[in-house]
Amino acid sequence: MAGAADIRFDYTGESNGPFVEGSAITSSDGGSGFIVSLLDNGTTGTLTIRNVYGTFADTNTVTSGSTTATISGTPSSYTKNKQAPFGSFAGGQFFGARGVWLDNVAGADANNYVLIDSTGTSQSPPNTVLISVNGVLSGDRVSVFRALDDAGTIDKTYIASHATSNSASSTTWTAVSIPTDTPSVGFVRLRNTTTQVEERIAYTGRTSTTFTLSEAHMGGYGVSDTAYVPYIDDMVSGTSISVSVTFDTTRYITTRVRKKGIVPFIVNSIPLNSGGYSATAVRIDDNIA
Repeated sequence: MAGAADIRFDYTGESNGPFVEGSAITSSDGGSGFIVSLLDNGTTGTLTIRNVYGTFADTNTVTSGSTTATISGTPSSYTKNKQAPFGSFAGGQFFGARGVWLDNVAGADANNYVLIDSTGTSQSPPNTVLISVNGVLSGDRVSVFRALDDAGTIDKTYIASHATSNSASSTTWTAVSIPTDTPSVGFVRLRNTTTQVEERIAYTGRTSTTFTLSEAHMGGYGVSDTAYVPYIDDMVSGTSISVSVTFDTTRYITTRVRKKGIVPFIVNSIPLNSGGYSATAVRIDDNIA
């Protein structure tokens, strides 16, 4: 393939790898260019090459530094959009050019873009929704829990402990799986179903199966133990509190606002759905507190 602006091809038989993004690359047919994208699977993978001159063809040997591999299949090409090289903006939404990646997107714009990957396939971000509680004051304790029903019964069992990974005190806690609408940081409540003891520990990050904790848990968690994570579980410092999560499915939730001197505010009637969730606390003085 000669004279294409950008090309993409699969490769096999990689040696002395991996390839390095940003590096120059040549082909055994006299082609040259620069690696701008790499999907590496060991001895196989996919490369996207920019500023291509000469020919890259099926079965060619490609070389970048000391790394070599063999092109597998006919490379595909796509032409740069010189008028809008990074994408276009229309109707309040950004449409990225092929191969453009966005990083550090503002929370308010989390659902306002569509990208095109290196294969030419459109990729939309997961739907991010806002959960907020308003009408509160500094010092209020606010919790928003996932519930089992519209009566607000807190669901304490939906995250199952890994059978063997949580037997000793550790600053990580491993689950069978963690739902996608779990906040990226917050407080996890770990439950030993035998002793009925519950720990509330802050976590600073999570994967699909593991919480990274701010302190060690007490250990001894096994296959019958569970955990749950409130969407919000904190002391308020202003007049509202909120969190953004990736929408998974409609959930029953229950909201509680507490502070000495006011009647506890509890609301269970509004579910979390694809539009997010918002509640406004009603403050009534507790004259017998």
